[in-house]
Amino acid sequence: MMRPGRGFTLLEAAIVVAVIAIVAAVAIPSYNNYRQRRELQQVAEALTQDLRSARELSVSAGQPILVSFRTGGGKWCWGMAYATACDCLTGIPACKIRAVGNDDYRDVSMTDATEIEITAKLAQVARSGGASFRNRLGQDLRVQMSLLGHVATCGPASPGAKSC
Repeated sequence: MMRPGRGFTLLEAAIVVAVIAIVAAVAIPSYNNYRQRRELQQVAEALTQDLRSARELSVSAGQPILVSFRTGGGKWCWGMAYATACDCLTGIPACKIRAVGNDDYRDVSMTDATEIEITAKLAQVARSGGASFRNRLGQDLRVQMSLLGHVATCGPASPGAKSC
C-alpha cells in the first residue's frame, strides 16, 4: 500500500512566501521610522547625561566647565573641557573631558547650538544654552540647560511631547 505524501504543496509554499513578503513590506518602513526616532532620542539622552555629569564634575574638580558645540561639512559634535572652549571637530584645542560626534548617530543632524558654561561654585550655570537635533524624518528635539542647571528635552519628538 502506498502512503499519502506528507509535506506541503507548491501552492501552499507560495502562499506562505507571499504572506511573509506582505508582512515584511509593511514592517520594514515602520521599523526604520522607529529606529530613526530612537536614535534621535538617544542623542538627546546622551547630551542630557553629559550636561548633568558636567555639573557634578565642575563642583568635584573645583573648575568651570565649558560645553562646546560644533557643526560643519555634514559633521557635528559636542565636547567638554575645563575653563576654555574646545573644538571637538579638529581636536585643537582638545576636549579633555569628553567629545561626542555624529559618527555614533548617523541619521541625526545638529541644527543649532549655544555653548554652555558651568561655574565651579555650586555648579551654577553662567551661560545657559543647548542644542537642537533633527533626524531624516524631519523630527526635532532640543536639549537645553537653564541658568539653574536644569536639563530639559523638548520638541515634538520628545517623550511626552513637551514644547520648548
